[in-house]
Amino acid sequence: MHSASCAGGDDASAARISALRLCWRAVHWFSTGLLIALSAGTAGWAGWLLRRLFVVEPAAASADPGRSEPDDPDDHSEEQHP
Repeated sequence: MHSASCAGGDDASAARISALRLCWRAVHWFSTGLLIALSAGTAGWAGWLLRRLFVVEPAAASADPGRSEPDDPDDHSEEQHP
């Protein structure tokens, strides 16, 4: 059947084949554009996740306002200083 239409079948079948080829090209370009857009969205989302992973937020203020900071910033012990 396909060889008959390629060999010069009636004009109606040639028009249908031409329309199908045009439709397939439109679907092809639409799906290509959709794939590119989805890839860009995935890359953007991955970048956002990586940024959230590696960007450190500033330390929150102490919840106890009466607590004083240690005199020596290099002193990381848990002992209470009088």
